[in-house]
Amino acid sequence: MDATIYLYERWGDSVGLSQGKLSDDHHPGLDDPKTILVVRGLLNSINEFLTTSADTTGGRAPQRTPSLSWFDESSSSAPKTPRWQKAAWALPHTIRDLRVWLGSPSPNDLFDESKKKRLDQTCEWILHREAFQQWRKPSASAKLLWIKGPAGFGKTILCAKMVQEIDRAATKPMAYFFLSSKFDGRDDLFLVVRSWLMSVTLQSTVAFDIVSKTRLSQHEHTAPRSTILRLFRDVLIAVSGCTFILDGLDECTGITSSDTNPVSHFLDELRQAVTDTSTNLLICSRGEPVIEQELSLFPGYSAYDIQLEDVGPDLMVYSTEIVKTKLPNEDEPTREFIAGMLKDRCQGQFQWIKLQEGSLRKGRSRKQLEREIEATPPGLDSLYDREWNRLNSMRDTDRERTLSLLRWAAFATRPLTVCEITEAVLINADCAELPRDEMPDPIDEDYIQDMISNLCGSLIDVRHPILGNEESKEHMLGQDPNVTNRDGPLEDIALESFVGDQEIHLTHFSVKEYLLLKLHPGNGLLSNERLRVSNELENMALAKACLRYIGFRGVWDDQERDDIKDSQKYLFHYATTQWARHYNLVQNPDSDLVNAIYALFDGQNPNWQSWKSWIESWFCEAAWPDEEPTTMSPIHLAIVLEMKDTIIYLLKEKKADLEVRFGRDMTALHLACMRELKEIVELLLDNGAEIDARDVDGKTPLYYAVETEDCGIIQLLIDKGANPSITTTDGETSLHQASQLGNLDVAQLLLENGSDVTAVTAEGCTPLYFASANGYTEIVRLFVERGADCHSVTCNGYTPVVAATASNFVDVVELLLDRGAGFQGNGDINNGMPLLSLAAAKGYHDLSELLIKKGADTNEKAVDCRKLTPLAFASWQGNVDIVQLLLEKGADVNPRAQHRVVPIHYASYAGNLSVVELLLEKGADANATDHSGRTALFWAADCGHVSLVDFFITFGHCDVATHDKSYRTSLHYACKHGHQMVVKTLLAQIHGQREIVDGRDYWGSTPLSMAVRRGHVHVVKLLLDTNIVDINSQDNFGRTLVDWAKRQGHSELVDLLDKEQRHHDPGAQVLTPLRKHEEFEYHCDICEFGSSEARFQSCGICHAGDFDVCLECFALGGHCYNSEHKLVLTTR
Repeated sequence: MDATIYLYERWGDSVGLSQGKLSDDHHPGLDDPKTILVVRGLLNSINEFLTTSADTTGGRAPQRTPSLSWFDESSSSAPKTPRWQKAAWALPHTIRDLRVWLGSPSPNDLFDESKKKRLDQTCEWILHREAFQQWRKPSASAKLLWIKGPAGFGKTILCAKMVQEIDRAATKPMAYFFLSSKFDGRDDLFLVVRSWLMSVTLQSTVAFDIVSKTRLSQHEHTAPRSTILRLFRDVLIAVSGCTFILDGLDECTGITSSDTNPVSHFLDELRQAVTDTSTNLLICSRGEPVIEQELSLFPGYSAYDIQLEDVGPDLMVYSTEIVKTKLPNEDEPTREFIAGMLKDRCQGQFQWIKLQEGSLRKGRSRKQLEREIEATPPGLDSLYDREWNRLNSMRDTDRERTLSLLRWAAFATRPLTVCEITEAVLINADCAELPRDEMPDPIDEDYIQDMISNLCGSLIDVRHPILGNEESKEHMLGQDPNVTNRDGPLEDIALESFVGDQEIHLTHFSVKEYLLLKLHPGNGLLSNERLRVSNELENMALAKACLRYIGFRGVWDDQERDDIKDSQKYLFHYATTQWARHYNLVQNPDSDLVNAIYALFDGQNPNWQSWKSWIESWFCEAAWPDEEPTTMSPIHLAIVLEMKDTIIYLLKEKKADLEVRFGRDMTALHLACMRELKEIVELLLDNGAEIDARDVDGKTPLYYAVETEDCGIIQLLIDKGANPSITTTDGETSLHQASQLGNLDVAQLLLENGSDVTAVTAEGCTPLYFASANGYTEIVRLFVERGADCHSVTCNGYTPVVAATASNFVDVVELLLDRGAGFQGNGDINNGMPLLSLAAAKGYHDLSELLIKKGADTNEKAVDCRKLTPLAFASWQGNVDIVQLLLEKGADVNPRAQHRVVPIHYASYAGNLSVVELLLEKGADANATDHSGRTALFWAADCGHVSLVDFFITFGHCDVATHDKSYRTSLHYACKHGHQMVVKTLLAQIHGQREIVDGRDYWGSTPLSMAVRRGHVHVVKLLLDTNIVDINSQDNFGRTLVDWAKRQGHSELVDLLDKEQRHHDPGAQVLTPLRKHEEFEYHCDICEFGSSEARFQSCGICHAGDFDVCLECFALGGHCYNSEHKLVLTTR
């Protein structure tokens, strides 16, 4: 923003325009009236942007009733959308809300890392392969290209290159996701879809509208998977030609599982989403059979196998760069020879070359280097064999520690930090307490090098998740490293934390598979089954370790002491929750693990109560962040952790009470439905759970199942006898909720099982109303076909078609009109506002065109709302295209509304220059007067629209000498509101005409008096500078300028007037200051001030019955225009 302001200032100086004034040597183009008019308009718009954009509102909460109000009656400013809102269709607070609701993961740094790692001229080969070129060609149908290759072939860096190339030429939305065992997503592949959806939402206004409108109807903190998949499908249908790129699909946890495969499930859902769309998919991975089996079913499927010949030139470039870096002392022929050796022995694997860096030592001769490379076995597996043999040759303590480090690095559910893994490797079956005396002090780079990196060798990588160099460290410190506190230098404290926060990663995903096979040697089973069983055994070991950890008393003592260093940096947070995730990955746990879990839930673990309280806080904070944590029973905790076996144990052995309540008066069945755990829902129902139990809001388990849009659970509950007609405390049924979510399958399922399509909430809303308000066309069609009433009216008087019109759902409006809905709106906010007026006011061109096509009257006036026509609404809101449409379709350009106001008045009031020009072109009368005699110029001056004032004067549309019924000119109104630039413009046109500059209104008030009583110092100075105003003037009631300044407490003006007069009465009584006009909705038409009591003497004739005189002015003899009119005491 500051840079933009600076550029505008530079431009102004260059053309001779500064502080709103032209210099003597200004650019000659600014002498042209039209040019200067446009420039002034632009500068005023910028000023409006700067003053308005600082007051952005917070995020809009989800609404179940559409916004029908198109103006703010209490506002004294123009009723229009600020320019900054029109320009920024997705503001930061909205983006943050959508990102959270979509559950889009924070971007990992794999793509950026890969871009930086790629050397120039590498990966270019893929751009010339026919498979890639064919895939990139435009197509009306979906296409998928699978690029596959062995481990270590540089697929991730290749994928990053393709992302850059595709992004460079993209004209349609493009999104990518780099999946890795190092980051979130390896356990939940649907995070990929969430990320893709968020990315497209930010690139396409169509997608943004689809997602944001759905968000407004949702109440969950995070959208369930079913909603995400439906939204993704809707976006792909609405936004053609989207491209999605996924790298590392083979690194998903559980890819080798023999049961329901997460990769298969993900790809099946993805295939359904892209079918019959023009979506382009690009997937890079190893050639796993399970992936090939699913991808081959996709429409437009093609595949490309990376060959050794493809990567050969890149391997040479890569090895040359590494040799050059590691052996700068060698001559060029030697470096080239060594690089060639590395390239020839790597078998196409870049990772193999990377792992040779340690052997390329400057002190070695060429012959020694050759022998070292020749002695290194080719291929990654052979290289890992060498590390494994080194591990086995270690002494027992080092070998055990190394194996433990590798286990935690390979099988933890997320990468552990140095601090976390330091504690983790100390846990063993023999210790009754965590051996704190074996913890390093401090954790520093020496510790990491000696006790982690040197032990694990080339199998692990230690790095910070975000930062990783000296510059990053300085950024992290963010302050002078020499500053100290009571604990010592801040640099030492911060860097110790920085070192401990580094993460432990395997150097490559293939390391994990290698470890699985080595830790659990072959037993005759198939390879994939061996990997699955081995993986389960490792997860079982980590689950036991975590359970053992939370059984240590000292761990919870740290928590109770709120020892931030120990509780945040070390293993506590991981162990307390992730033991259950490890357990859930085990199909056949051994008795030791099962007994340890039962002992925990039986309360035999001494830390049961501490762990229970912590889980309660953790879960409740995530589920209901604004409420206090609640006590949960063991079975509730087991459901939270998704532990079916433990639930069975609690039900059978401990006779757990399924009706015990927690939180928002929820039962175990509510919780299971909320968490979409179908097997557990069925288990609870089979054990007697109350199927229609209601929580504090009256919601049943079925209602929660509908909220998550899980058709499987919904069908299960209905089959078991759930009643879909039960209402919440707000009168909503499950069908109401389905209609707000827009899930057609759920709505159909409920209707087929007895839901009432005519059910009405406490606010009078039907399912049809909610579906219409949220734009769900197919659900609206379904409800109408099932007998829903298109004419149903809410308690506020809104119909479904009004709700659809308010949110610009054209298809829904057309459907409802075809089914008999009328054009006349209702409602206590916009009472009697026709649909066309509402659409015109909102700026909905296509919808306005549809309504006119369907027979809407372009000149129909609202029953209330000041009797405005659609043209008046559109003019007020500045919707030029709709004004043009209405005029083309026969709208009257000068229709009189309440108080004889015409559209050009509203356009002038709102400052819509383009609309004013169009109206004048079509015959509007700029000098048409309202009930008080004001023309369009008055309206523009009253609201401070200098561009319009300049326009009316420059092109001779209006006369500045014109006065209204109260004998006030446009200058009076500009001075009253302190519009300095408007006053300047008017004074420049008046050219010293005293009868205008110092003209008196019907009650003797001059423009100067208006400015003084409101405290507008700059305007007062402008008037005084004319030297033709009378500073001693009084109104008809004897009130002087000084009187007004004193009464309002405008000390600066008192001094200014005193200086002009050269004297004033020092003994003058200072009256009690009046409260300022802006604080009141009603004001006196004589003095222009409000009254704290809102009591006036009112005339029922002047100003069309809207003429008020405050009690003070009335007491001084003030009256309306006609002294014969009777004034009546009125309380507003």
